[in-house]
Amino acid sequence: MMKINKKAFSLIELSIVILIIGILVAGVTQSSRLVSAMKLSSARSMTMNSPVPAIKDIYSWHETCLDTSFDVAEASDGTNITNWYDLNPQIASGKLDFKQITLAAKPLYKTYAINSLPAIYFDGNDSMNTNIATASVLGSKSATLFFVFKPRTALQQGFLISQPYTTCANNIEIGHTTGNLSSGNFGVHSGCNKATVTGPNIIGNNNPIIISMVFLSAPLTSGVTSNIKIFKNGGNELTLYADAGGYNSSLGGSYALENYSLYMGSRFDWRTTLNAYYSGLIGEVIIFSRSLRAEERQDVEKYLGKKWGIAVQ
Repeated sequence: MMKINKKAFSLIELSIVILIIGILVAGVTQSSRLVSAMKLSSARSMTMNSPVPAIKDIYSWHETCLDTSFDVAEASDGTNITNWYDLNPQIASGKLDFKQITLAAKPLYKTYAINSLPAIYFDGNDSMNTNIATASVLGSKSATLFFVFKPRTALQQGFLISQPYTTCANNIEIGHTTGNLSSGNFGVHSGCNKATVTGPNIIGNNNPIIISMVFLSAPLTSGVTSNIKIFKNGGNELTLYADAGGYNSSLGGSYALENYSLYMGSRFDWRTTLNAYYSGLIGEVIIFSRSLRAEERQDVEKYLGKKWGIAVQ
């Protein structure tokens, strides 16, 4: 009968195996960090060389990849954000920086958020606002807005950008599941139960998306939606619906011109209560104070799609 020798690993052999495994794990981790660093460097290069600065009439530009977007000490994973700085290169002063000084209401910096790039996470109780009297987003009688975001609760009402006025009729409240129509839409709401929105299920939970929104100067007629155009991921113009007469129905024929703080991640309802909080990630928000030409809009959409890894049609 053959005798089988069973010999246990010696402590030296075990130590060598553990060392090899440790080296392999460290190598994989270091490689992952290198890939992430390269991706962030590429995103920064795309931002600096984007078509955005060359397009006239930037109102504000907020993004999450550049060193100058946040205070250096706060640009690390899981850190509360106090200031989100406006990158608008066309003005030297009066930039629209978003701020939050209350700890419990500060959004978080997330390192690997959208396409492994950093983004700001709003948990459904967070918001920021400009700390200066801010010109109306629609004060020039037209505007174009771009949003890169990844909502956590797209089927609940949440506003990415809002600007309240002395009466709710003129409020600018832009986000998802606005108005009283089916959930998952995107549009603009006045705060008086009047909205112009897309159809349902345009926005989905945990799906990164680029929304482009154009406001034209006319016609601002009740029930008419043609002054607003919305595009998803650079595709064809989406069909819009007038909810309770639509956004135009309470404007009196012109957009609001009053200056007031701009809010990110919520609305300031009747200038008394913060509510309708956004829950999810925001990577970039670019606003122009005019309606861009189609080719200008498409240039910005292509830049955002390439940077954020979102297929643009």
